[in-house]
Order: sequence, then C-alpha cells, then structure tokens
Amino acid sequence: MRFFSSIFGRLIMLLGIASIAIITLGGLSTYSLDKVGKAIHSVNVFQIPILEHVAKISEYQLLQEVKLNTAAFEIETYQTKAAEKNILLMKKYSKKATAEILLVENLLATQLDKELKDLSKYREYLAGKLEAPEKVHLSPRELGEVESMLSLVALIEIEHKQYDKMSEKFIQFVKKDVANKGSAEKHSTSHSDEPSLHKLTEEIERLQNKINKHLEEVIEIGSEMTKRAGY
Repeated sequence: MRFFSSIFGRLIMLLGIASIAIITLGGLSTYSLDKVGKAIHSVNVFQIPILEHVAKISEYQLLQEVKLNTAAFEIETYQTKAAEKNILLMKKYSKKATAEILLVENLLATQLDKELKDLSKYREYLAGKLEAPEKVHLSPRELGEVESMLSLVALIEIEHKQYDKMSEKFIQFVKKDVANKGSAEKHSTSHSDEPSLHKLTEEIERLQNKINKHLEEVIEIGSEMTKRAGY
C-alpha cells in the first residue's frame, strides 16, 4: 500500500505557518504595548488566541495523520499491539483537534453575537479554557474578517469529522487486507480491494490538503488583523 508521501512537506508547511504567525506577533506585541491603546486589548484577548489555537489545530491534525500512517504500517507488519496503541493515540489527537476547532469557533462567534458551541465534553483537552470568550471592540471591516474566519473554521469542523470517518474506514481496509493475505480469498478479492484502498488513501490525502488550506487562510486573515492593530 502507499502511505502519504507528502506528509513531511505538510509538516514543514504547517510549522512554517505557525512560525510566521509567532514572528509576526512577537514583533507586534512589543510595538503594540508601547504605541497602541485600546487595540492591544483586542490583540491580546482575541487575535493572538485565535492564531495560537489554529496552530494547535494544525499540530493535532498532523499528529493524527502520523498516527494513522504508523498504525497502518504496524498492522501490515503484524505489530498488533503497537498498532492498537497508535490507533488510540490517533483518536486522542482527533479529540484534541476537535476541542480546539470548537474553541476557535466560540472565540469568533462571540464577536458576532452568535450561539456558542458546547465544550463541556472536551474539558480534559482544553486545560480549563471553558469560560465564555470576551467580546472586544472591532471595526466593521474586522467584523467582516471574523465572519470569513468563522465560515472557514466551520468548514474545517466538517472536514475534520469526514477525516475521522475516512481514517476509521482506512484502518478497517488495511486490517481486512492483512487478514486475507496468504489465503485463497486473497487471490479472489485482491483486484476489487486494492483499487478501493488506493482510492480511499487518495481521498484522505485530498481532505487533509483541504483542511491545511483552510487553516492557512484563517492564519492569513488573523495575521493581517493583528498587523493592522499596530498602525
């Protein structure tokens, strides 16, 4: 079977996005504290948290993908216990990513006076960050950007759920493939199974790329808002 050949490329991309955001915010923070009055409050309690939590989504989504690939490899090499451990870790990182996605949605929804998502069942993954987000002063332009970010994060939430379902299906395909190896059934089903497994692998990779693209767009909008706060 084919594993995701671009996984390390995506790792570099996501780390690059996070690094750019951190560098931008690091330089801006000093300037804002000295030069900006009301804007610094908005930056500290809204823009910076948004970028930090989006970076965490990227991190957990990537770790989930790594564990998926590792578990699939271990299943194929008959390392059953190690595979099950990585499947559990894959699910854990999925829940962490989901918690961060909902948290970002709530941060954005608060600014638009929209209904908040229930985070109570993700308490253990949010380090106690269950309090209601603070609403800050934003210009009409910034509110429009918040609306755009919320739409993107809502898409990411949907895509992440789809990724979870595909991951489960992928693992089951691999287990079935391994179980059939060496049997007469293997020879009679290989032609139908292999293309399906290959197709599913491609679908997972395309979906991961869509999630990465939308995360990058949120980072871009948030970074622009933060830069403007210093002027």
